[in-house]
Amino acid sequence: FQPSYGMACSLLRRHAGSLERCRRLVERSFGSYKASKKVSGVIYAGVATSDLEKYAGAAARAGAAADAFSALVEENAPPAVLERERSALREAQREVLKSPVSKLPPEDQAAALGALQAARDGRARGDGPAPESPDW
Repeated sequence: FQPSYGMACSLLRRHAGSLERCRRLVERSFGSYKASKKVSGVIYAGVATSDLEKYAGAAARAGAAADAFSALVEENAPPAVLERERSALREAQREVLKSPVSKLPPEDQAAALGALQAARDGRARGDGPAPESPDW
């Protein structure tokens, strides 16, 4: 899969030029497609759904910690505050890296998380079972 020039321009225009937001959207979309081709039941590439749920939660916490740290850096926060937030970010990153999901190649992580999101969406509709990969 390779996005066309037009697709890239449309994504950038729609997401206010944020390359990271565009990349995450494409990965999530492609991950869902890839997951629908590979995932069945509660396992993806030998990883249990419960591990995917934990990984998704840890990744969300790490993303929030990264956003908070970035905001403090931009605000020129005092060094003590930055160090405290840097420690929280590192701990959140370590939590993500403990997961068996983190051992998968990035494209498989995205596909597995896409499958998890599709399963969650199905449950919300009553059908049955995207978090994002961390981008730090």
